[in-house]
Amino acid sequence: RAVASAAASSKMVEANGRSFFVISAGSTGSPVICMPGAMGTAETDFPGQLAGFAGSHQVVSFDPRGYGRSRPPVRDWPVDFYQRDAEDAHAIMKVLGFDSYSVVGWSDG
Repeated sequence: RAVASAAASSKMVEANGRSFFVISAGSTGSPVICMPGAMGTAETDFPGQLAGFAGSHQVVSFDPRGYGRSRPPVRDWPVDFYQRDAEDAHAIMKVLGFDSYSVVGWSDG
């Protein structure tokens, strides 16, 4: 399976005690993280944004825990899963060296 665009790269990132599949594109401009919706992944939900924003932003997306290539574990649904997903996204951005960034999301993202 190919990453979202030829200019994008992918890797596993360790954050919050888990391993996350992360796609990034672009090398200049302000950072943006794209948060997938319910049962979505970086590759299914944001190929257009990864390619389209890469010319003017550093764009990151990831497979939330239990989705896509961020398995195991199997996805679970604790009461605070939205908060946990947001904390995972923040931890990923910190590992990648971003203290400040914009967020793009839809549905559960």
